[in-house]
Amino acid sequence: MAGYTPLFASIVRSSIWDEDAKTCKVWVTMLALAEADGTIEASIKGLAHEARVTVTECATALHILKAPDEYSRSKDDEGRRIKDIEGGWLVINHAKYRKKAQSRSAYIRQWRAQKKRNSPVTPKEEEKDSHSYSNTETLCNSAQQSVTHETCFTLEEVKDSCLPNGIPDSEAESYFHHFNAQGWRRANSQAITNLRSHIAKMWDKTNRRWIFDEKQQKSGETKNLPPVTVGPDGKTPYEHAMEQYGP
Repeated sequence: MAGYTPLFASIVRSSIWDEDAKTCKVWVTMLALAEADGTIEASIKGLAHEARVTVTECATALHILKAPDEYSRSKDDEGRRIKDIEGGWLVINHAKYRKKAQSRSAYIRQWRAQKKRNSPVTPKEEEKDSHSYSNTETLCNSAQQSVTHETCFTLEEVKDSCLPNGIPDSEAESYFHHFNAQGWRRANSQAITNLRSHIAKMWDKTNRRWIFDEKQQKSGETKNLPPVTVGPDGKTPYEHAMEQYGP
């Protein structure tokens, strides 16, 4: 079973990259085949097959990799990259580069953890913490109900659906905050899909208020509310809306 050999980008700046393409190909193949201890068990013919080169090309590459290299960045064994062992070869600096890779992996993990700790709170996280709402809010309160995006509505959509019923923006906001907190579900847990129809059902036209309690709505219970404001022509906002948009 092959082990793990790290391959650094610096290989393209090493002296091995000045060798011919077949030698570089054999070298990278050996790195890929190396076991955890840096050994490669194979014959020259077997290695040539894995590297997709001829046996002669493989033998030439092995000669270069076993020879001293005065331009090598590593001075271990005079810059040699491999040496013969029983049944194959050993990548001389395998353990050193593997340790270097592990050190870099630990550094990257530490850097990511530090970055995560120091990262600012995202708008969505801040919104969940403060339970605040805005005109552009489109997220449902998933802490209470899990619903699909199609059953979520924005405040602007609510206002547009309230307009034909003459419902003022302040009441539209009350409706939005109430059902957004409920995950856009009715009292029986069914999702609200037809926004305009549901608004018309929840709105008490007589007393100009919402009846969010469906039991109260069915029983016809009402509460004393301030008188409905009328315009100079003696008509309520609802009557004006009905004239403009129709029933």
